[in-house]
Amino acid sequence: ELSASAVVASRTVATVQYLQKVLRTRVHMLGVYRSASQTAQLRQEGLARASQAASVADVVDEVRTASARALLLDMDRTWWAVRGQFDSYLDAASQQADAYNEALDEFDMYTQQCRAGFSE
Repeated sequence: ELSASAVVASRTVATVQYLQKVLRTRVHMLGVYRSASQTAQLRQEGLARASQAASVADVVDEVRTASARALLLDMDRTWWAVRGQFDSYLDAASQQADAYNEALDEFDMYTQQCRAGFSE
């Protein structure tokens, strides 16, 4: 039979071995949690970068679209201003051509037919 000190020593060794086993299990679980946390953190950082890149790209696209829209509207206003001036020029040129045509008709009647109906 074992002495009381031997029994205490034996129980102490068994308890220490049990506690070491529990500690190893907990350290292993902490390692698993840490690894899962690092993986999740890396995934989140990747998503954040992708999100920032997407939002920056979206902003760039939005700025390009707004710039193109503003440029087209400005060009449209300029076009219609030029077109209005051009239409006025065409109207004036048409009136001038009609006036030359009338003058040449009158000149023809005067020189060829010896009659002209000049208005006062």
